[in-house]
Amino acid sequence: MNAINCLKLFLFASTALSMAVQAQTAAGNAPQAPEGSPPAPQSVSSNVEADIVVTAQRREERLLDVPIAVSVINPALMERAGFQNINNMQAFVPNLQINQTVGNSFSPLITIRGLAPSSDTSLARDQPVGIYLDGVPIAKSTGAAFDTVDLARVEVLRGPQGTLYGKNTIGGAVNLVSAEPTGEFGGTAWLSYGQWDRFQNRLSVNLPTVANFKVKLSY
Repeated sequence: MNAINCLKLFLFASTALSMAVQAQTAAGNAPQAPEGSPPAPQSVSSNVEADIVVTAQRREERLLDVPIAVSVINPALMERAGFQNINNMQAFVPNLQINQTVGNSFSPLITIRGLAPSSDTSLARDQPVGIYLDGVPIAKSTGAAFDTVDLARVEVLRGPQGTLYGKNTIGGAVNLVSAEPTGEFGGTAWLSYGQWDRFQNRLSVNLPTVANFKVKLSY
C-alpha cells in the first residue's frame, strides 16, 4: 500500500470516529423523560376530514371503500348551488348529462357514460338510468324532477347497477337519500324570493321521540 492510500484511509477513519463521538455526545445531552411518563404525542395532520358514508351497495360504507364509480353531492353543496331537483346535478357530476323532453321540465332524460335514454317517456319504456328515493325506485322519468326537501346526500353511481338496483339501471343509478329524523324537537325553514315574483319556501320539523318512533315532517 503506497503512502497516498494510507493517508486516505487515515483521514476516512478519523472522520468516522469524529462523527460517532459527536452523535454520542448529542444523545447524552438530550433531555430524558421521567421514568413512567407517557410517550411523547406524535404529530397528526390537521387536514384530516371526516369519512363520507354512502349506501351505494345497499349498506353503509365509507366512500373510499366502495369499489364503484360514485359521486356524492352533500347538503352544503346543494345549498350553495340552489339545488332543487335532479335537473341541477349535471354541473357537479362527471359523465352525467340531463335533458328534458320538449315542453316538459319535469321529465329528466339522464345520460351516463354515453347510455342515452329514449325520448319516449311513456310508461311502457324503461330508461337506462334508475332514480331511487330512499331505496324506492322511481320507475319512470315522467314527473321524476320533483322538488327535493331535506336531503342528506345524492349518490350518482356510474356504470351498470342491475345486481343491486334492478334491470333498468344499465347506465347507472341516482340515489336520493333523505335526512333521518333526529328524535329531538327542532327544525329548519328556508325562504327565497327572486325575479318575476319567484317565491320558494321549505320547511322541515323534527318531532320528539314517542314510543321509540321518530317522525319528521318536511314541506
